[in-house]
Amino acid sequence: MLEIEKRIESLERINRRWRYMTGLFAVLLLISLTVGAKLPDSIPEVLQARRIEVLAPDGETGIVLSADSNGSAIVLTAPGQGHKRRIIMSAHREGVNLMLMKHAEAPLFIANVDDNGSSLSLFDAREPSQNPGGIILSSIYSPEVNLGGTSISLIKGPRKSDVQAGLSIQDNNKAASLFLGGDNEKSVNIRVNQENGKVGFLDKNNKVIFTMP
Repeated sequence: MLEIEKRIESLERINRRWRYMTGLFAVLLLISLTVGAKLPDSIPEVLQARRIEVLAPDGETGIVLSADSNGSAIVLTAPGQGHKRRIIMSAHREGVNLMLMKHAEAPLFIANVDDNGSSLSLFDAREPSQNPGGIILSSIYSPEVNLGGTSISLIKGPRKSDVQAGLSIQDNNKAASLFLGGDNEKSVNIRVNQENGKVGFLDKNNKVIFTMP
């Protein structure tokens, strides 16, 4: 008889335990449904700020969104091998830009678009002091002077003035022009005269050196 009483008491304890756990689960479920129902109302439809910074796990700034009277920009930064890699996208009064950078001193990809046209610049990974090689594609038109042109330029150095070879079509020349240069700043322009079909070789001041045939 004592053994039966112990078993009954044990079953009653188990029964009370299950009822307690079932009640607790019901309360948690009710809280979850209540919070879930209110969650959409707590999310703002518009988040406004002049500048937003997103931090990486190491505490460094990884993403920056900013805007001022001149325009707006997004900057993405990630650690590289001894430097920081960076992507910059901006829209401003003069146009829009996209830059992919090895680090702050070595842009590798630059795209520009403004009211007069667009350009695309590609560089190798050397530092500016090491005269990086690159290529610039450009197509522009200025309605103010009714002139424009399209060009492909090969450069050796960080500046656009370091052009060593290129091909261009300018509206004022009415013909394609091939430019060949080098490190010693010796250069020549080769152009076909559209009136007589002769090939002209011109110096850097566009003066004819000789023609053929």
